[in-house]
Amino acid sequence: MCRWHLSLNLDQAKALVGGRGPIGEWLCEEFVAFYYRFVKPLRKEDFSGVRVIWDNVVLAYLLDMTAQETYPRPRMKDDTRFEHPKTERTITWITSIDEKRMWADFIRHLDQYQQSHALGQQGIQTRHTYMIP
Repeated sequence: MCRWHLSLNLDQAKALVGGRGPIGEWLCEEFVAFYYRFVKPLRKEDFSGVRVIWDNVVLAYLLDMTAQETYPRPRMKDDTRFEHPKTERTITWITSIDEKRMWADFIRHLDQYQQSHALGQQGIQTRHTYMIP
């Protein structure tokens, strides 16, 4: 699928949402906490590791920011392999995402929300990332 289009490394995440109001700062802190807990331990001196944010593919698809192909729906066998019977049923396979448009739309909505809601400068005080205190 579109792993490349949905991936952010540490510097990209900081540049995207860091310093963008209390919600942006919270998102950045959550990404950094996750990164140092799950991605960084696998890469001793390398900060280029990425985190794939899979949830965004659904939004990109719904907002018509993807290219896709349609295939006959496979069937999973008991041994978890797929078989391909003749069928009228189909699946939609996302082949690419307009990532520049997707991230720009995300930032536009983030900024609009923060401008139209009284959030204060305290930010979000609770950390949710995988029970990190």
